[in-house]
Amino acid sequence: MKVENSRTNEAVGPVGVDLPRTAPKTGGTAGSDQVRFSGDLRLAHAAVKAAGSSDDVRPDAVAMARLELASGSLGTDLEHLADRIVDALTYSHDDNPS
Repeated sequence: MKVENSRTNEAVGPVGVDLPRTAPKTGGTAGSDQVRFSGDLRLAHAAVKAAGSSDDVRPDAVAMARLELASGSLGTDLEHLADRIVDALTYSHDDNPS
């Protein structure tokens, strides 16, 4: 494939030669830049903010997990863990058998 470009880039000079740099021309005044976030980013931000302020922490479950971690029994039954993950992903909260 042959690519032809009749335009030249005047900003490129010989190697090792520093060309003067000028600030880009803008029509606005300094400090007038704007940023717009996508809807997906706003949704992700709201989810992170909601998760950080959630009161869903169960102190009794945290205490039990800390005891199991200290005793070395947490995470030793990988088959049971895999079963629980599959169950959580395949059953909704309405028809969860456990």
